[in-house]
Amino acid sequence: MNKYIKPLIMASAIFASSTAINTAAQAQVSNIGLVSPELSIANAKALNTAYQQIETQYKAQLDEITGRQTNIDNFRRQLDTNNDNQISAAEQQANPTVIQQIRAENEAIDQLSVPIALAQMFAVQQVAAQYPTAQQQTVTEKQINMLLAPQSILYSAPSVDLNKEITNISQDVINKLDTLVPFVNINVPQGWRPDRNTQSLHQQIQAISRQAAIQAAQQAQAAQQPAAAPAQQPTGR
Repeated sequence: MNKYIKPLIMASAIFASSTAINTAAQAQVSNIGLVSPELSIANAKALNTAYQQIETQYKAQLDEITGRQTNIDNFRRQLDTNNDNQISAAEQQANPTVIQQIRAENEAIDQLSVPIALAQMFAVQQVAAQYPTAQQQTVTEKQINMLLAPQSILYSAPSVDLNKEITNISQDVINKLDTLVPFVNINVPQGWRPDRNTQSLHQQIQAISRQAAIQAAQQAQAAQQPAAAPAQQPTGR
C-alpha cells in the first residue's frame, strides 16, 4: 500500500485534547478518563474505509508518485559520486542538471498529491465533526468526572497503576464514532478547501500512520531475525 495512505492503525498518540475538562474546581476528582481525539478519529472505521477508497480512486496518481520517487532515488545516487550516502554541496554544484531534475520530480509529486490530500482531509473533517458528540456520550455513560489526554500525564510514580487509576476511553469513543458516522463521502465538492483545524488534524493523523508503519516494519524485521542458538552445555566425563 502506498505510504501516502497507510492503514490508520493504533499507535502512541502525543497530542493534547482541545476539549475542556468539565469538573467543579472544588469537587473531589474521581473517575478520571483518558482519550486521544486524534487517535480515536484515526481509528474510526469510516475513515479507514475512506482512505482505502481513495487509494483505489487515485491509484494511477499514486503509482505515478511512486515512480517519480524512484526517479528521485536514482538521481540522488547519481549525485553521490563518492558513495557515502550523503549529498554534499560540492556534489550538488558539480551536477546542476540532476538537481533540476530532482526539483521537477518533487514539483510533479506535489501536484499529484493535491487531490489525494483534499479527499483525505474531506473525509477527516466529516469524522471529526462527530467527535465531540462521541466523546460526550462516552463521558456521560462512563460517568467520567475529569478527562485527560496522553500528553497531560507528565509524570507517574512507579507505584501508580494508571490502568487502575485512569480509564482509557479511546476505544469507547471509537465505537461511538463508528455508530455516529458509519461512512463518509470522499467526493470533494467543487471549490471546497479545508480549514486550518482540519489541515492540522490531517497532519497529525498522517504522523500517527507513519509511526504505526515504522513500528510494523520494525516488528516484521525482528520477526525475520534468526533465533539465537542456545548455548551448548558442557558435558562431564
